[in-house]
Amino acid sequence: MKRILMLGLILAMLSGVACDREPVYINTATTTTDFCILDQGVAVVDTRYMGYRGQTEGATVSVTVELLDEHGRFRSVISETYSAEGYYHVEQRRYRIERLGTYRLIVTYLVSGVDGSTDTVTTTREYTISEGAVCPRGSGIAFCVLDPVPDCAAPVVCLRCGQTPEDMRQTVRIMQSMGGVIADRDETYHYKQCFHTTALGVPCTAHGREEHIYSDGVCTVCQYARTRLSRRTEVSE
Repeated sequence: MKRILMLGLILAMLSGVACDREPVYINTATTTTDFCILDQGVAVVDTRYMGYRGQTEGATVSVTVELLDEHGRFRSVISETYSAEGYYHVEQRRYRIERLGTYRLIVTYLVSGVDGSTDTVTTTREYTISEGAVCPRGSGIAFCVLDPVPDCAAPVVCLRCGQTPEDMRQTVRIMQSMGGVIADRDETYHYKQCFHTTALGVPCTAHGREEHIYSDGVCTVCQYARTRLSRRTEVSE
């Protein structure tokens, strides 16, 4: 009889421990976290949470990136917290890192509900990058310190060595293809917005320029019509 009671007590204790290890989430259906590091020294963190319509109010997301140092300990190199609203949210953040190595990502989702409750979901990822566009002056482990430029066709130059990494060299000006919608016009040119991304993966803000092709005072490409003043000036010349 004592053995049966003891066995029941042990099972009850184990059951209680198992329940403690499996938290019950009120506001969170799923979370998804992805982590990678590009050869140019850019850490890409994708986060997503999905809750329940009418219950989930929003979330606070904390991102920490740690680097494994030469002593075998992880030290924080990036730390950021941002907020999101609604029962569903997707976010991608990019961070500059300095050197090759093993990195650990820790993301904590604090998902809140309309009733004041909060779910805490923590996810950990690791990523090791052993080769990439390292700087000639970085002793073989440091990435080039790249100064971002808004023009996707402009060279990206390292602030440390003054060079453009070989895999970022662009020999053809993308804007010459004139892809995109017309963003502006004047008497001589129409301008098209570039929809490519720069070498560092950010949206391009450059505008391409193309001279009008007039026929009877109207550009055959963008339908820009010359003003009467421009026509009279042209005749008088």
